[in-house]
Amino acid sequence: AARALAPGAVTPARRSMATEKEIAMRIASTKNIRKITSSMKMVSAAKLKGDQNRLAAAKQFAAWTAVLDEPATPLEDLEGTAGLADHSVVVAISSDKGLCGGVHSAVARGLRTINARLKDENKTMSVIAVGEKGRSQLRRMVPDSLTAALTNIPPPYNFGYASTVAQMALDTEPEKTGAIAVVYNKFVSAIAYSPTLKTIPPLVLEGDDVTLTA
Repeated sequence: AARALAPGAVTPARRSMATEKEIAMRIASTKNIRKITSSMKMVSAAKLKGDQNRLAAAKQFAAWTAVLDEPATPLEDLEGTAGLADHSVVVAISSDKGLCGGVHSAVARGLRTINARLKDENKTMSVIAVGEKGRSQLRRMVPDSLTAALTNIPPPYNFGYASTVAQMALDTEPEKTGAIAVVYNKFVSAIAYSPTLKTIPPLVLEGDDVTLTA
């Protein structure tokens, strides 16, 4: 038998089918989003092409620096800390902007692993974070080792910016630093990268005890 609703009772809402107008509005909204996304892809592709061209043009000017450092080692192939000194200054390269969280996290996680291995071997490191994305993660993962950060530098990055980073590394505890290392994402393609470690040992004149970094 049917029961009468008590006074003041609320009738439960029923889900109804969307009207043709609502469907048309949703289709138009989706098309607009697709147009905006397509435009963003074109802008990103143009920026990537410009960065690739600058990278290719700069490689020939930096070729001579290959004799100053050790061969680059992917972090996933890194075994132990034999390539690092008793105390190293590690420069972590990231960026100030971007939504590529996994890219920056790979650098931060790699440094966290290196830091743990160094502690097991009674070694230490001082970390310089380049880029706000890396700084925010390293502040949580290796707070005791994070020494300095360089952030909010407008791109494109140039020789002056690189010189500033290099000088910061040289000025960080120079009396006990045995080597400087750089952790960065090596470019493979637009959708692939390789977290990499490159060590720069002290420059010593052959047959002499005087270092060029002193």
